[in-house]
Parts: sequence; structure tokens; C-alpha cells
Amino acid sequence: MARAEIFQNLAHYLIGFALVVKGWSKLEHFRDQPLRVGFIFLAGLLIILGTILHHRIEKKIKSFTALIYLMEGLALIVAATILFEQGNSRIPYFLSFIGVIYLIIGAGQFLIQGKNRQQAWRRLKFILGITYLAAAAVTLAWFLFWDHNFWLVVMAVVLAGAGLFILLVKKAFSPPAAKGAAPDSRD
Repeated sequence: MARAEIFQNLAHYLIGFALVVKGWSKLEHFRDQPLRVGFIFLAGLLIILGTILHHRIEKKIKSFTALIYLMEGLALIVAATILFEQGNSRIPYFLSFIGVIYLIIGAGQFLIQGKNRQQAWRRLKFILGITYLAAAAVTLAWFLFWDHNFWLVVMAVVLAGAGLFILLVKKAFSPPAAKGAAPDSRD
């Protein structure tokens, strides 16, 4: 297993675990929000199981990794809406941002096809990396000029780290290789 795949699996496990914990902690609100709480909990379980069994499932569903990213993105956005309704003001924005990024990655894996796949994926990775760095800069500015909460610094560091990881690690968020395709010599 390649190092980039280990990091991707770790991210999937962490998101799945966080969603299961969030769904479990919101069971008391199940009567008020059964669809959202149930979706968060089940999405977390499915993400964990999908990550464990992804090699087996990908043989039957070619775009399974894209489905996992889409499910993670949607579940993070749903979790953010619940937190926002409870009066939280910082974490929901962070979760929404990460959720949108995961939706973009999932959609990219579905939509980027053909012989220009590697070039299009590189462009998408560049855009994602720059977007993360811009979000880190905005978060840091928010901390410096408006809200001097330490967690904003933590969020800025996480966002900047993710942006640098995407930009600097060659295989980060790489698309699955097309069957029978020659390896790309520019990687």
C-alpha cells in the first residue's frame, strides 16, 4: 500500500469515526431531525466499512472511491447544518468548506475522464491546494482582525497543511489509473 493511499484511508477512517460519534451524540435529537441524524450516523458507518472493503467493492463499482468522497462531503455539510442551528459559529464553516472540497474531489473522480485525465486532475489539485491556502489566510485574518479565538489558528494551520499536502505530494488525491493505461511519465 502506497503512502498516499495510507493517508487517504486514514482521512476516510477519521471522518467516518467523527461522523459516527457525532451521529451517536445527536441521538437525543433523533425525534426532531431523524433524517439528518440517521444520515450522519449511517454515512459514518458506511465510510468506515467502505474504506475497509474498498478493494473488494471497487471491483464491482468502478467509481466507488468517488462515491465515498461524495458521501463524506454531503455528511460533513449536514453535520455543519446541525451545528450551525445549535449556535456554533466557527466549526460549521470549517466543516462546510471541507465538505464542499470533498464533493469537488468526488465529482472530479466521476467527471474527469479520457486522455486528458491526468492533466485535468493536476489542474483540479492545484485549484484545491490554492483554495485551502486561501481559506487558511482568510481564517488567520479572521483571527487577527476580529475574533481572537485560538481555534481559528488551529483551523488555519490545518487548512494550510492540507493545501500544502495537496500541492506538494505527487500522489495526493490522484485519480485511479485507467485500466490498461500506460503510467504517466510526468508523475
